This record gives sequence, C-alpha cells and structure tokens, in this order.
Amino acid sequence: MAGLMAAGLFRAAGWQATLFERTRGDLTGRGAGLGISLELLQVMKRVGARFDPSIGVVHRSWLWLAADGKTAFELAKPSMGSAWSRVYQALRQTVPAEMYRAGMSVERVEQDDRGVAAIFADGSRAEGDLLVAADGVLSTVRAQFLPEIQPRYAGYVEISAGVRSSQSETMALFETAAAEGRPCGRFSVGGPDDIAGAVRHFFTAEANTSGSGDAAGPAP
Repeated sequence: MAGLMAAGLFRAAGWQATLFERTRGDLTGRGAGLGISLELLQVMKRVGARFDPSIGVVHRSWLWLAADGKTAFELAKPSMGSAWSRVYQALRQTVPAEMYRAGMSVERVEQDDRGVAAIFADGSRAEGDLLVAADGVLSTVRAQFLPEIQPRYAGYVEISAGVRSSQSETMALFETAAAEGRPCGRFSVGGPDDIAGAVRHFFTAEANTSGSGDAAGPAP
C-alpha cells in the first residue's frame, strides 16, 4: 500500500516511477480492516485514485463494552472504516501495468554519486535517482543501512480477521472474546453482503503472552 502511494505521488509530481513488488500475484485478498483517515483520502485524490462511496462505512461513535456485553462507555467520534482490499484496488489502478513489477525481491542496494541501484534475487538490477524502501516491518533495505533497528515483541499477540455476519452474530463473537479477558474491537468495513442482514466486519482480539523479546514473538 505504501509503495503504491509513493509511486503515485512521484508520478503526479512528474517523475517516472517503477514499483517493484516482492509478492507475486494479486494482493487483493491480503489485509483485513483499515481505518480511513483524512490524510489517506487526500493522498488518494492527489494520485488520481477514485474513492467510491461504497469503499467506506461511516461510524458515529466508539463503544466500550463490559464482559457482559453492556455498554461501559461511548465516545462520540465520527470515523470511517473500510476493507484493505478496497483501498488497495483503487490505488493499484493508478499505476500502469508496465510500471508494476511483481515477484521482485530486493537483496541489497548500492549507491554512489550517480544514483542508486537495487539488486534483486534473480540477479537483475534497476537503477535510478531515488529509491523509496516501502518493504514493510522486515525491510531488507533498512536492515542493510540501519541494522541496529530491529522489531521487538510488544508483549501480546493480536488476532485479526474479516468476517461476514449479522449484527447479532458479530456481537456474540465480541462478547466471547471479552468474557475470556481479551481486549478486542470490531467495526464495519463494507457494504451489505449477499446474505440478508449481513455486513462485513473487521474483528480483533489480543492474547496476552510473555515473549522473549525477539522479532517474531511466540507463535499464535
């Protein structure tokens, strides 16, 4: 997602930008829920990504529920939720096919006074004036230039999932996690499903565990 935004912004500013994606195939099925911020909408507009109203679901407030399912606190805070794939598709359409290279895994970066070059796992290389490393939490480029910065286990595991269910079914899942003492949350992320009364929801729950402090943490 960050790579698509960077490529789109550079293209909008008049640069010739090529995006190298590590993963092969369509990424539409990746990700789950996503909060829609004003900044995201502004970037989508600048890169020419069409924001269809069906992408987002407006939330009027946030509720804190007790273990018994009763409302403990309500915060009036308008916001919008969406599915990761809906935003990804809109951004992906702004990058021409010839400027999108899938299955390209960066092994190292070289730079000198003339520019920068990315060397890929297949032995090929791409040269340019500027390289933006948007390759995630386990960034190869960051590991090369800032090896002292490493991900650290936060002390808990977050379980995330997108589900299609009615309001009552989703609340049942929510109450089960709350009763088990797991901090959890959920919000609507899409339009009506083909099942009557069903809506797409993004659901999260945390399982408190003691980790060793390594990058991966304990297995879920």
